[in-house]
Amino acid sequence: MLVDNPIINSPFEEPAHHWAYEEGQPVLKEGRRPAGYYLKARTRGPQMPMLEEEFVPLDLVKQEAERIDSHFLEPACGTGNFLIRGS
Repeated sequence: MLVDNPIINSPFEEPAHHWAYEEGQPVLKEGRRPAGYYLKARTRGPQMPMLEEEFVPLDLVKQEAERIDSHFLEPACGTGNFLIRGS
């Protein structure tokens, strides 16, 4: 269930991939990770495995991320060189 190299995106570019769990195993997926959280039913017994948890999407976060992405590389003023990777 652990990933050897969990960091797969550059801090200077829009996320191109994300890790998802399918049947308890990490799988590399294309695109940005969906915004949300996992909810598990309350129980008094042992904890449920991750595959029995329900994913709850956060639509407002998704909308805001899309809005920010549309302006991410637009310079606020000047040339926008603050987004260029240093040597």
